[in-house]
Amino acid sequence: MRKVISASRRTDLPAFHYDWLQNALERGEVLLNNPRFKEKVYSVDLTPEHVHSIVLWSKDFSKVADDPGHLANGMINCRVTVSYVCLYSHVKTRLKSQALEIIDYTQIQQLDFFRRLAGIANHFGITLYSCALPLLEHVEGIVKGSCIDGKHLEHLFDEKVTKAKDTGQRTACSCTKSSDIGMYTQDCGFGCTYCYSGIWGK
Repeated sequence: MRKVISASRRTDLPAFHYDWLQNALERGEVLLNNPRFKEKVYSVDLTPEHVHSIVLWSKDFSKVADDPGHLANGMINCRVTVSYVCLYSHVKTRLKSQALEIIDYTQIQQLDFFRRLAGIANHFGITLYSCALPLLEHVEGIVKGSCIDGKHLEHLFDEKVTKAKDTGQRTACSCTKSSDIGMYTQDCGFGCTYCYSGIWGK
């Protein structure tokens, strides 16, 4: 069974490392350092014979749109996924170091916010999907989802994917198991202070 590639939860490859991504697809392989044990290197096969689909994560897909390159033969399907920030301990430390404080909404405030967000999305004909947040299942206009949705990928490409869940994510995450090809050492130019990435790379 061919695997799903995640590109990437760890950094924004389409926006800031697009040439690297295209070169990796050209080679048909990428060598990566284990996020926890950097001295360990492993390989991910990127040849078409072994890849079911590639899920891109980005705040800016302009480079992909302008020059799809080795992604040209794929099917580009965009979904809008929403969640509420998860304040991991290293994120709290980073915020504190910059004298920033997150105003943590109560569940009632979160529901009110996401109801308003769903209303705006509906006005523009956009469907919102939730990510690892059961609370959003109570919001009309938001569909329970997963960032890497195996059933959706099967529907798009008419080919089965693994039924295994990605166990490396939050408890409520329902993402399909995938192979992530990004590295925390690849800087993301957006520099979002609340981002969970970078815990092992910095």
